[in-house]
Amino acid sequence: MGKAVYRKLTEGRWLVTVTGNGSLGLERARREAVVLLSPAPPVADFAAVRQDLDRAQAGVSWFALLQAAFRPVATPP
Repeated sequence: MGKAVYRKLTEGRWLVTVTGNGSLGLERARREAVVLLSPAPPVADFAAVRQDLDRAQAGVSWFALLQAAFRPVATPP
């Protein structure tokens, strides 16, 4: 967890892999290997989410904000 290993890479192509425990690894690609890159993920349209957010923000007043800021914090029993 939080460990890094640094090493000098030699000439050639290197592939970033994911190991069994979820960490990243490096694997040297053979010179003749055909490497297929994954396509870029689609960019989502967040217009509907933005509209919901704007609507929710419009419903928050300064008074409600101050009430929430100065409300006593409940302590567990």
